[in-house]
Amino acid sequence: MAAPYARHPVELAVEHDLNSKPFVDMTLAVMADFSVKIEREGYDRFIISPQRYLSPGTYAIECDASAASYFFAAAAICGAWCGLRGSRDHRNRGTWLF
Repeated sequence: MAAPYARHPVELAVEHDLNSKPFVDMTLAVMADFSVKIEREGYDRFIISPQRYLSPGTYAIECDASAASYFFAAAAICGAWCGLRGSRDHRNRGTWLF
C-alpha cells in the first residue's frame, strides 16, 4: 500500500505459491479504486511505479469476515446462532472464502 510513494518503482517477486490470493486481489482492487496502477504477471510479479493515490470521493468499506469469524466461532462453540447483516453485499470475497 505504501509502494506508490517510493521514489523509484517497487518490484515484488513472489517465489512460492500464495495462499492468500483473495487478499492480494482485494488489496489491488482497493489500490485501483484510488487510481493506483499496478503492472502484474499473475501472482508472480508486481511492479508499482511512483504515483499518488487519488480520492474517488465517497467510498464504501466492506465488512471484514475474518474479524467477524471470532463471533461466529463463539456462537458455534456455545451452540448458538450468529448472523451478519449485509454479508451478501460485498464485492471482494477474499475474507469470506478463508
